[in-house]
Amino acid sequence: MKEGVKLVLEAQLARNAADQLGLKFQTLARYVKKIRSDPNSEVAHSDDRKVFSDQQEEGLENFLLDNSKMFYGLTTTETRKVAFEMAEINQINHPQNWKHNGMTGKD
Repeated sequence: MKEGVKLVLEAQLARNAADQLGLKFQTLARYVKKIRSDPNSEVAHSDDRKVFSDQQEEGLENFLLDNSKMFYGLTTTETRKVAFEMAEINQINHPQNWKHNGMTGKD
């Protein structure tokens, strides 16, 4: 991401830089806008919004796949509810709207 922002700021070619580095244009544009508004800010692409660890996601994935193989597949809404319950049971810090809705967000 840092390399992409640098290319855009030097050459003014956001779409070309995004294509060259395999990045989404809008994502790169958002970081460039952030740097232009505050040159001292840090360009860091992180998983700040990530709730579950990789191991927890893998466990949830295996649970869903096992249920599917037993012909007990879950709908997307049911899957979101299971993920919310998993976060609650394991006392994982999650967004407040999950508690209000009783399920995770679509993403």
